[in-house]
Amino acid sequence: MNAEEERPTPPAPLPEGKGEQDLRNSVASAEPGEVTLGVTPLPSGRGAGGVGSSRRLIALMLVLVAIGLAVWFFAIRTPDDFGRFQGRWQLAVPAGSAPDGAPIARQTPIVVKVTGDRWAFMLGEMEQKKYAMTLRPEADPKEIDLVQLAADDQPLMQKWPPPERPVTLRGIYAVERDRVRVVTAPGNEPRPPSLDTSDGVTVWILERGP
Repeated sequence: MNAEEERPTPPAPLPEGKGEQDLRNSVASAEPGEVTLGVTPLPSGRGAGGVGSSRRLIALMLVLVAIGLAVWFFAIRTPDDFGRFQGRWQLAVPAGSAPDGAPIARQTPIVVKVTGDRWAFMLGEMEQKKYAMTLRPEADPKEIDLVQLAADDQPLMQKWPPPERPVTLRGIYAVERDRVRVVTAPGNEPRPPSLDTSDGVTVWILERGP
């Protein structure tokens, strides 16, 4: 055997770049891999208070609606007596009774105009007399005081008999829809005890006018 036959055959070279790529892959596989933790997402909007906030918002809206309905019912739909008196009224006076016993009222050309606490008797557009009105709806029967006013809107004073005091009509009243019945005592007489009183009193019937 000669020397050329004993020499080992060198290994065939690797394809270009093959060795480096395998080496990099080997090193990469030896490095610790990243660990990804699985997180289950919360329901839509839950983490930001979506569901709870929506419920609170709905509850708040329901409360506001309830308050609005209460204000409408008590302040608009069912006004108090002071509110019911406001506006223009045609003044009528009792004129006997119908065959069935129902009272008959005869309208006069006088209009009663109530604005705030001011009560005025009007003839056409001319103011005849004016009063400051005070109501006591808690009394039984309900009470009304009308203090006559002078031209300067100050109480008209009665000097005789002494002592000096404002000219005041003391009465009682009842409100029924678009109709008001007022019974007043003359001068300094005591307030009438009943709406059915007819002797020595003045009876006004106010009917809603134009």
